Amino acid sequence: MSTYSFLMSNFFWLTASRIITRVVSVFSLPIITYYLSPEDFGIIAMFSVVQLFLGSFFGLGIVSYSGRVIYKYERTDKEQCKKRLGLILIYLSIFSVLGVLISAIFIKRLALLLLGDILVPDAMYYYIPIVMAFLMSIYGFCSNLLLDLQLNRRLFYLEMTQFILFLPAQLVGLIYFRFNVWDVIVLQLV
Repeated sequence: MSTYSFLMSNFFWLTASRIITRVVSVFSLPIITYYLSPEDFGIIAMFSVVQLFLGSFFGLGIVSYSGRVIYKYERTDKEQCKKRLGLILIYLSIFSVLGVLISAIFIKRLALLLLGDILVPDAMYYYIPIVMAFLMSIYGFCSNLLLDLQLNRRLFYLEMTQFILFLPAQLVGLIYFRFNVWDVIVLQLV
């Protein structure tokens, strides 16, 4: 494969996933804003911020190291690259599980510190950002790995699967089942 066709193929798949997700989001936004209030969007944003905050600790920067491993070994020793990437995934999983356990132990303090102004219907909702941070750290590793290995078609499939599964469920839940903000937050976890 020539360098030009390789670049154009990668560019096509990355651009296609970005355009599709943005266009569908723009068209679905009026529907979502009709059913959710500004306060609901604030609650979702706060839960997302907590999830991103915790996720940054769960990964401990190890995902960045995977790019260096790929750069160093991918073209010279593919077997060594696979072994090291598998080891990074194991370490990431261990660190993330430890982060989940530590966060779960200190959930009341974390909730007061990060979500103190939000009234939740049940204390169980405080665990959602913790679980989401764990899942997103693993998902982030996989998507970065596909991007670093220049497997953009597979990244496109991964992003489209996530997008196609979540958005219709959210819209159907809001319109037909009258989901509230807490149902949407739980749906994001699933």
